[in-house]
Amino acid sequence: MIQWPIITLFPGGTFKHKQWPIYNFQILCSLLLESYPVFIVIIGGPKEWKLGEQIKCVCPDRILNLAGNCNIRQTAEILRRSILFILNNASILKSNLWQI
Repeated sequence: MIQWPIITLFPGGTFKHKQWPIYNFQILCSLLLESYPVFIVIIGGPKEWKLGEQIKCVCPDRILNLAGNCNIRQTAEILRRSILFILNNASILKSNLWQI
């Protein structure tokens, strides 16, 4: 069980040109983990799993890659427990996730 506050990342997006470069997410995670006692959870579909693994290598003990491994209710619960949600664009916000 995660005891620290959770920051959730959604590194994917529908269009590549709207995605932040992966190294920016890596730098951001490094700065957050150095500065705050937080745990980072990466969400998304199977397409985001590889991106999540690249981000996770920054600090495998404090970053959990759940991309492609959660259903919509589980994802909603992760977001409910998060203190911050970082994403590339608002595509996930347009989903049915917010109606649960």
